[in-house]
This record gives sequence, C-alpha cells and structure tokens, in this order.
Amino acid sequence: SAFSDLLDLVVQSDKAVVATIRDRLRQKLSTGEITLLGGLFSTFQHLVDTLDRPGYEEAAALFTPGEDVAFDQLKKAFRTLLKVIADEYPVVILWDDLHWADPTTVALLDSLLAKGTVRGGDIGKILFIGTCRDGAATCAPQLEKLLTSTLSLENLSSDAILRVVSDLTLLPADDEMAKTLRDTVHAKTAGHPYFAVAFIEMLKESGLLRRSENSNDLRWTFDDNAQAIRQQTDVSPNIVELLDAKINTRLTSETRDLLAVAAHIGFRFHEELLLAVVDQTAHEVKTILATAQREGCIEAISSEAEEFKFSHDRIHQALYRGDHPRIHLQIAQTIEVRFNTESSLVFAYAEHLNRASVLLNRKEERVQVAKANLEASKVARGKHAIFAAADYLREGLNTMDQRTMWHEIEDGTNYNLALELTASSALINYYCGDFVTCKQQIQDVMENARCEADKLQVFEILVEVKGAEMEFDDAIKTGIKLIRQLGDNFPSKPNFPRLLWFFYKTKGLVGNMTDDELLALPDLDPENRPISVIIRILGTLCMYGIWTHNVPLIAIGSMRMMQLTLKHGQSDLSPYAFCMYGATLIVIPGYREEAFRFARLALRMLERYPSTDSEARTLVIAYTCILHHVEPLQTVSEAFEQACVTGLSTGDIENGLTGAAMQASADLSSGKDCMVVAADLRALCEQVSTEIKHENLLRIVRPFWQMAENLMGMADDPTTLTGDAMNDAAMMVEASDNVLLLQYCRLCRLQLCVYFGNFYDCPTLIDRITKDEFTFTPTFNYYFFKFFSALAYASIARRTGGRKYLKAFRKCRKQLQSFDTKGTVNVPPLMKLLDAENLVLTAKKGSEQSIERAYLDARDAAGKMKFCNIEALCCERYASVLHERGDKEKSRQFNAAACLKYEEFGAEAKVERLSCYKQSQQHLPGQYV
Repeated sequence: SAFSDLLDLVVQSDKAVVATIRDRLRQKLSTGEITLLGGLFSTFQHLVDTLDRPGYEEAAALFTPGEDVAFDQLKKAFRTLLKVIADEYPVVILWDDLHWADPTTVALLDSLLAKGTVRGGDIGKILFIGTCRDGAATCAPQLEKLLTSTLSLENLSSDAILRVVSDLTLLPADDEMAKTLRDTVHAKTAGHPYFAVAFIEMLKESGLLRRSENSNDLRWTFDDNAQAIRQQTDVSPNIVELLDAKINTRLTSETRDLLAVAAHIGFRFHEELLLAVVDQTAHEVKTILATAQREGCIEAISSEAEEFKFSHDRIHQALYRGDHPRIHLQIAQTIEVRFNTESSLVFAYAEHLNRASVLLNRKEERVQVAKANLEASKVARGKHAIFAAADYLREGLNTMDQRTMWHEIEDGTNYNLALELTASSALINYYCGDFVTCKQQIQDVMENARCEADKLQVFEILVEVKGAEMEFDDAIKTGIKLIRQLGDNFPSKPNFPRLLWFFYKTKGLVGNMTDDELLALPDLDPENRPISVIIRILGTLCMYGIWTHNVPLIAIGSMRMMQLTLKHGQSDLSPYAFCMYGATLIVIPGYREEAFRFARLALRMLERYPSTDSEARTLVIAYTCILHHVEPLQTVSEAFEQACVTGLSTGDIENGLTGAAMQASADLSSGKDCMVVAADLRALCEQVSTEIKHENLLRIVRPFWQMAENLMGMADDPTTLTGDAMNDAAMMVEASDNVLLLQYCRLCRLQLCVYFGNFYDCPTLIDRITKDEFTFTPTFNYYFFKFFSALAYASIARRTGGRKYLKAFRKCRKQLQSFDTKGTVNVPPLMKLLDAENLVLTAKKGSEQSIERAYLDARDAAGKMKFCNIEALCCERYASVLHERGDKEKSRQFNAAACLKYEEFGAEAKVERLSCYKQSQQHLPGQYV
C-alpha cells in the first residue's frame, strides 16, 4: 500500500515532472518489468501510459516468467522505480511491523537497501523508515544490519499522557480532574500510547467516565468515580492482560475461539485458510470476522476482505494464548490437503510443522517435517533470502535422526533427503561464511554418498570454500583434479602451448555462427549433471586464475567453457562463458570487435537466465575487461553496482565484492565524491563482516576504501594505505598469494603519490606494478595506471631534467595513445592532459599560449566526461607550470580553481594542502573556474 500511495502522489503532481518520470521509466524498464509493476499497481499503468506504446500488449502477453525470475525482475523494477521518482522528489517510505516480515519481504527490502543503492546514495533523495517492537522474534534478524541508524521510542511521559487525556476527554489540560485522570492512566499503562488510549476507552464503556449532563458540554468527567477508577478498575500492569480482559468482556467465546485459531495461523491470515481449519460454515466465519472488525481487533488488508491482520501485535499476542502444537498441526495438515499446490504457503506449512514437531515422533512424520523445511529453503533461496533458507535447512537436519539418516534405505527416501539437505546446507553455510560447518557437511556427503554422481552436489562448494579461505593454489589443484575425475580432458598443468591449441579449437567450433545462431543454442540437458558441474568449476577456476595471475588457466578455462557450451547447449553459466571468451579475445591483436561481440551476447543471454549465479561474474568481466572501452565510467560503475547487489543476494560473494571494488575504482577514477565512496564501502564491509562473515574476501575492497579516506584527510600519511580500512604492511603479508589484490594496493598508492606530490616513490612502485601488469591489462585500471605513471615521470623529468624519466613518460604516453587511437571513450581527457605535459617538457620560450590552451582543452575534455578529479589535476599542474615560470598571480588563480574541483571530488586533504580556497575563491576569473 505504501508504494500504491506513492504512485498516486506522483500521478497527481506537476504534469511536466510526471512526463519526465514517464519518459525515464520507459527508458529504464523492460517490457517484462512494466508488466510486473502494472499487475501490482493499476496507477503504474496510468503513469507509464502503456496504451500508447506500440506492440506493448503483444510483448506483455508473451512475458510469462517463472516465479523466481519474476521476483528477481520485480526487485530490479522496484529499485529502478524508486530511483527515477527520487531523482525528482524527496521520498519517505515507512514499513510498519518489520518483526513480522516474511522471507519474501526481507528479500525485497534487502535488495532495496543493498550496497550501492540507498546507503551508497545513488538512489537519490529517499528515506526508509521501519518500525519493529523491541525484543520481538522475527524471521529476519538481518534487517537490523540494513539500517543506518536506530531510534528507540520510549513510552509517553506524564505530561504527554496529560495531553492524550485532554484530547480524548475534552478536559482542559490545567483542569484538576484531567491531572487526576492523567496520574491514574500513566500508572496503569506505564505511558504506552496504544494502551493509554485503550484504557480511557474502557473507562468510557464501563461508565466510569461519562458525558456531562449539560448537553452543550461535550467533556467526559468522573465526578465521584475518581476513587473507583483508581481502586476498582482491575487493570494489570501487563498490557497483554489488559487487552485479554478487554477481549473477554467485549467478545463472545465463539469469537474468541475463532480469533485464537487465526492468531495461530499468524499475525496475517487468509479467510479461506481459516475457514478450512475450523469446523464452521462460511457464513458463521464471515459474521464473526465482521464482529471482530467492528470491535477493532482485526483489519482487512485486501479490498476483497479475503486477508486480514490483527490491528496490533499485542492483540495478536493476547489471543494467541500460548503455543498449542495441536492447532499448528491442524493448520499444517489443512494446508497440505487443501492448498498443497500453492507455493505462497510453503513457508507457513514448514513453520506450522516445526511448531508441531513435539507431536511428530514417528519416522515418516519426521521425514515429512524435514521435506517441508527443504522445500521452504528452496523457495527462500530462490528469492535470495539466504538466512531464512539456512534456518529452514537447520530445522530440517535437526528433525532427522543424525545417527541413521544416511542408512535407512528401504525406498531410498531417507538417503536422498539426507543427501539433499546436507549438500544444500553446505552451500548455504558457505554463503553465510560458516566454513567450518560447510567443510564438515561436505565431508559428510563425501563419506556417505553411494556413487560419484551423488558427490557432484558438493564438488563446486569444495573448490569455492578453499578459495574463500584464500587457499588459491589448493583450490585450483582441487578443481582441476575434480574436473579430470569427471572425465574431462582439461590439462593438469595449463600452459601457453596448450593455450594456443585450445584457442584454435574454440575458433573452429565458433566458425561462422551468427549471433542469432549462438543465442538459439539448445539448453543443456538437466540430466547431464557432470557437464554442468564441470562448467561451474571452470568458471570458479577462471576467477582464481585472475587473482593469482595464472594466464594459461584463465584462457584455457574460458575457452573450455565455451567449447562445452557449443557442444552440449546453454546453461545459466553460458553468459559467463561467452564473456570470459570475449575477455580472452580482447588481449589478442585483431580480435577487439569480436570481443565486444561476445560481451554483448553475454549480456543478451542474461535476459534468458536473469539473476542467476552467473549474473554478477558476467557483469564484472564484461565491464572490467571489455565494455569500458565503449561505455563511460559512470555507466560502467552502474553495472558494477548491479553486480555487487546481485552477487551478495545470490551468494556469489567473490564476484559481488569484486563488483564493489571495481565500482569504487571506477568512481575514484572518474571523480565521484570520496566521502560517498568511503561511506558506501564502510557500510558494505560492516554488512559482510557481521552477516556473511567472508572477512577474507573483503580485502579486495579495502584498498579503495582506504584511498578514499586518505583523499578525505583521514590518514596520518596520505600516501600510505593505513587507517580505518586496512594496514598497508599487514596487507602485503596477508595477501602475498593474491597477485591481483597486491596490484590494486600498489595502484592506489601510486595514485595517492601523484595526488600528494610524492613523485620519488613512484618509479619503484611503477616497476613493481609493471612486472605483473598482465593481471589487469584488459581492464580500465590499466590505462589509468599508464596515465598516473606518465604524470609521475613528467613531474620528475621537469624537476631533474633526467632523460630516462622523459623517455619513460613518452613510453607511457604512447601506450595510452594506443587506447585513444582505438576509440576508448574514457581516455581522451587523460590523453589531452599528457599532451599538455608533453608541450611543457618540449616547448621553447614563447609557447605559453599553446601550453595554456592545451591545459584548458584537457580541463574541458575532463569536464565533458564529468571527471572532476582530472579537471582538478589539469588546473593544479598548470598552476605549477605557471609558478615555475614566475606568473604567481595566474598560478594562484588556477590553484584556487583546482581547490574547487578537489572539493567537488571530496578530497579535503588536497584542498587543505593547496591552502588557497578560503583566501582566493572570491577573486576567481570565470575563464578559469
């Protein structure tokens, strides 16, 4: 209803703004997403005006996604909808009673509050508020971790209760009668606002408060009843008992009994389910529910009045009257018999069976409970409610007899159930960072599985858990061993000669297939489980190859995935296979356009397999290695944001965090506010540390977080990555086997050295990075590495006149120029600044105008790309040139302009170091700003 109300407000707002929102929604949302939102909100159809979209109805009719796919698209659609609206209006959304949130609601909220959307500030001017009763049990404890701040609402003070009394009785606040009643109400209800009102209403109904006999006087008074109100009113300090007394006096026993059953169904309940559970007619149930509505005990949720909720959780608590396992069992049995095909009740079925488990002691009954929890976990995982899935699996395993569950084999039911519960739990525990339990469950499967095929379920998890613990070499060896064990001829030691053989074989298989032919490949046979497992392990090995600078493994692994896809058909990992193949092609001369082709094909294939486990890794590779050549960094950053959100929600933690790291790198490279970047990464690290517990994998984001804090002035030494996010020296030791992470640490330090003028540490850093530069050659980080290296060499050459530094500068400039020549869209501002630096290093006297024009062109090019950090560098470096040539006034003006841009960048440490903003901003000539 909150979203419906929001859309109503939008539609009624300024017509020009509505038109802007309509246009942006049409651009951002797919037909499928519009169909989903339109099915939920009739106002949305009016907002986007679907009737005037040619072909819309035909396309919508063809859109029939599965339940999980629809939910994934719904989450994306909600994020897009809120972002578009929040760009035009500030928005406040209130969610009430979060302690009753079910896994589906949790998954939706998690997607809206995930890193990079709300907390990162990218969603716009929006405030989310959630209410939750203190100490309330909830299936969503992780919701607390999503909140940026909490407020505890205390009970009302005595003065506040006086105002409540005055409002409800019309007695003046300074009236002695009002003050007397205030004291009684506050003593009886402890200032709880809901129960203060309920208590006063009860006094009215009992006659202890009554209207004045004067018909013109509407006040409620008690005259000589003051003592009776204080002494004779049997009100317990326990609020539930107060409501219980009210329920007992105002509701018939028949109504109380029916509502007690409804309370066991849940805080929300469907009339149809209630009717199926109780032994009463539909007319009788409707009559009783109507009475309960009139008495204010329940409220209708839907307009058709088929679903209800209790008007307050304390009323629900009062009617619940303790946990009655037999009622829960009756509800579960009714769901099983009458509603067994409705997936919306799968959570309710499992939870009612769990509450009735004390009555279920026979073996077949325990198996039934375990199966219900297994099914609930599957649905929860499909909706990316990982923690709810973990709870259901834990309940399922606890229900089984751990001593015999693998060995009761009359019909194989127990064995198959034990296998699926244990393997699924191992996977979920890996997602949640409980590696000890995960490895123990993997061992259980390996020891008890009856055949190699049954072990397949944990093969991939075994490789990934080793990687999550940073045991990359062991993970790679284990993965290759498992692949060969499954019958694939993958080389035991990938090398460059084998790489060439795999390349030509893959090229031969692709041949002259068109895009349509590649997209029309049949689906992989789901019964061909070994091939699916091989492809998944290969995908993981490619990722570990990137981190460990194992080039043959990366290339051969990606090409083998491609070969298996072409031979056996598409799977949910095919987008990643196509993308990795494109990433291999991008580094081979003459295959640039072919690389773009396969990256775009991979993104198109994601539409066929939306929000699967491959989405995060596909987006990371596509934009880190390939599409950054043709997309501005701001667009690239958005793709990384999506990779982070999807990865963390689906359990692909490595690629989710890699997406976060690459987003931060793209943001800092393109001048996004450092304070936003740092706050975003801090929130992400807190979330992952407390919820998912993948602390080792967080190392990939820490260098960028620390770099942002250094620029903000939050470190003692701005050129050393030591502070709140990480310790530079410790990271060099802890991540010694992760070549890529070490490279990112060095890249961040290099940029900081250039920003803060510590140029003489740069040559050593550059030499060390260059030694392993192939780890990131295809990425956008590579041309920023060459750019900052060139600036460092140019500065040293200007100060020392050393020819080797001038030669090094020209080499870096030439390497960057190759990207510019090929049309890499993010390079022109960088190239123009290096052109200006080259003029300074080579120009003769009298070329001042050419040099100024070159720096201004570079600044303008950076401004066009919205790279405020590069604009700042242009102004600062030209100010340095002017200072060296004796033009102190103009130098001061350009320094001041640099300060303004560094302030926009959030680099307060640079602003403070330049020490010019306050003194000079009022004198800035417009041509320099």
